[in-house]
Amino acid sequence: MNPSPNPLTIGVIGCGQWGPNYIRTFQHLPHSRVLMCSDIKEERLKYVQKTFKSIQGVRDYQKILSNPDIQAVCVSVPASLHYQVAKDALAAGKHVLMEKPMTTDIEQARELKKLSEEKNLVLMVGHVFEYNDRILKAREYIQEGYLGERIYYLHSVRTNLGPLRDDVNVMWDLGTHDLSIFLFLLQSRPLYVSARGSAYIRPELIDIAFATLHFPDNIEAHLRVSWLDPRKVREITIVGSKRMALVDDLNNSEPIRVYDKGITQQKFYDNFGTFQYMVRHGDIRIPTFAMTEPLKNQCQHFLECVFEQKCPRTDAEEAIRILEILMACERSIQKGGTPVEITYSEDDKEEAQR
Repeated sequence: MNPSPNPLTIGVIGCGQWGPNYIRTFQHLPHSRVLMCSDIKEERLKYVQKTFKSIQGVRDYQKILSNPDIQAVCVSVPASLHYQVAKDALAAGKHVLMEKPMTTDIEQARELKKLSEEKNLVLMVGHVFEYNDRILKAREYIQEGYLGERIYYLHSVRTNLGPLRDDVNVMWDLGTHDLSIFLFLLQSRPLYVSARGSAYIRPELIDIAFATLHFPDNIEAHLRVSWLDPRKVREITIVGSKRMALVDDLNNSEPIRVYDKGITQQKFYDNFGTFQYMVRHGDIRIPTFAMTEPLKNQCQHFLECVFEQKCPRTDAEEAIRILEILMACERSIQKGGTPVEITYSEDDKEEAQR
């Protein structure tokens, strides 16, 4: 992968929840090395430096960007800060891997995309579930027609008790994952969305949200996200015309269950409309496949994109599409669940309507 004997040198900006995970992952990969990290909280820097003694910690991320020895940065700060930090990094000539959502403003996201193209730099967004072996296996089932010639609908549940965010609501925090998964699995874009949400803890940020997305070919995708739930759930149900699948991200022993169930038409009852369709029950299959850490796969892909100068799977263009859907969800929530047409960039409109 790496034509050079030297590893990619990285700075991690933000050492809160995800920053240390990025440091650990990049440090363990053979073609990367973390030189510096930054966080405004001194206690977070002390924690990271105690765990990773070779890494220099600074409170001002500009010191990372001004270091000529650092080639790339990982942006793991709160979502409201993504734009400014990523913009500064690209302007400093650094490749960027940034956490989701890309930005909280779509015009800022488009600006980052343009800047990365002008600078000929990799800009990748961490939609990590697209590097999850469970999701990859589910996508394989869909593409091969194993679940049937048609996919009817998808249903996703992503709940937990917290953690509450201060700068984005639950849809932008958790729902971003499901939107990324839906687009990745179906390889198409929704035409319109109906969404509802409620704020119980803080009036300015919704804690629970529901959305129904309408895709081409009459495919529906429904998501439920919540910061106020007694159980942590990470499940996706995929219903096809032949089989159904349940993807459980918290179940390592049964990550996917395939149900050989469906509704079939029995020719014997052709003259009796009431009995024309019959419920078919079959076996439950639990496939065996190798599973690796999604974050490791994502970081490895980032390295490949930098070394091989290729476009990331989760690039800025895809991240902007997800922001466009999120904006439509916001408009629908404000209208009490009224269906809202999703407005895509000019280059995307034709494909979205196919």
